Amino acid sequence: METAVWSNGQKAMKAIEVELCDWLWRAIVDDKATLTSSDAYFYLPPLERKLYEVGYAECADHVTVAIPLEELRRRMSVTTDLRHFRHNLAKTITKGSLKGFVIEFVYRDDGGHLVPPQRRIPLDRLIVRFERHPNMPLIDPSLIRPRETDAAALASEPSQLLPGATPTWLVG
Repeated sequence: METAVWSNGQKAMKAIEVELCDWLWRAIVDDKATLTSSDAYFYLPPLERKLYEVGYAECADHVTVAIPLEELRRRMSVTTDLRHFRHNLAKTITKGSLKGFVIEFVYRDDGGHLVPPQRRIPLDRLIVRFERHPNMPLIDPSLIRPRETDAAALASEPSQLLPGATPTWLVG
């Protein structure tokens, strides 16, 4: 790890070297097995982030995916009971910040078809269906707000930058 000293005496990381294991290198470089997140992802609350991660991963190969509520709770690492999880998930779905997905509660009827519940359904029969909207941003772009930074201060005082560094907002 290389460090540099700012003009105010604070140390800052300048560079870091990381050695990747073979399988990770192969997955990234050879197989191109990476997911790219939207900038708005970092503005989502925790439950919406996890919901986005599951939906994004599942809908990579399929347009529509159905996941039992209990399984979704487990995959999202949520520790609340199933009833509270369903309630919080319903509020999140209603909020609609994940614009690139249609997310809804469904269940299997007697014919085995996924249908929206018209009445109260036992939680162990409830399924969450994700449907990916093509050509639509996954996350509502209005969630992106300007970051609170000292960009103006750094732009007016380039001496605050590390030696040889160029502010990212100045790079074309």
